[in-house]
Amino acid sequence: MGIRASFTRTISKQILRAEHQTLKPESPARESAISLGAGLFTGLVAGLVGLGGAELRIPFLLYALGVPVREMVALNLIVSLVTSGSSFLVRWQSGLFAVEDMSLSLSMVAGSLFGGYFGAVISHRVSIKRLKIFLAVILSIVIARILFEMVAENDPTRVFPSFELPLAAVFGFLVGLVAGATGVAGGEYRIPILMYLFGYPIKIAGTISQLVSIPTMAMSASKHNSYGVIGKRTIRIALIMGIGSLLGVLLSGIFLLQIPDIYINGIFIIILSYTVFKLLRDLR
Repeated sequence: MGIRASFTRTISKQILRAEHQTLKPESPARESAISLGAGLFTGLVAGLVGLGGAELRIPFLLYALGVPVREMVALNLIVSLVTSGSSFLVRWQSGLFAVEDMSLSLSMVAGSLFGGYFGAVISHRVSIKRLKIFLAVILSIVIARILFEMVAENDPTRVFPSFELPLAAVFGFLVGLVAGATGVAGGEYRIPILMYLFGYPIKIAGTISQLVSIPTMAMSASKHNSYGVIGKRTIRIALIMGIGSLLGVLLSGIFLLQIPDIYINGIFIIILSYTVFKLLRDLR
């Protein structure tokens, strides 16, 4: 009986050890090369598409660098914060933001801050399996939206001009909730809302979205940090990937007028579809 109990305890310890094992980290040089290359590629494609690139970074962080899913969410927020902040400054200096846009922007920021906070809390209270399902659903919605915009031609119109500020706060909260939980900047949801509900042209909508995303991601990243998921490795990868993303965004300006949108959207859809497939396969 004693031998059997000892054997059971040994097996139990081995199982617990296996459950807490994570993927072996890449060597520092290889990890840095992957981070820089992934940042450069995602920054280039995101700059051409007009988004923050967080969705594109997910497969690289999860499957190329082996970052755990909750750490990935926090890391993605940090890189998006750097990219969106720089992008907003460039757009602002280019005249793509006016003083009259500030009141709606601040209303959306107010709602988005609460959403980002609660999104970060939710991501740490659900299981990894449910978080991966949520990620797969969100990315599937992004794919559907891109496909819809490829076939639909709609002109921006103001739908509810008398209720713009409260509506901005409500939708800011909802988008912030998704952003805080999944680690994305939220532009793929915020820009269509600004265009089709508030009537902003796409370039102005993109600038407002970048402004709203900055405090949202800072709030969400801070809350994730309170759970202890942001370590030295997270900061190192975020820094190197952030540098790559900035270089990619600058490069995108060279090719922006030369590459048809349909090809860029096609690349975006292929990468996101692969990520959804991998996330769902991991659930088996």
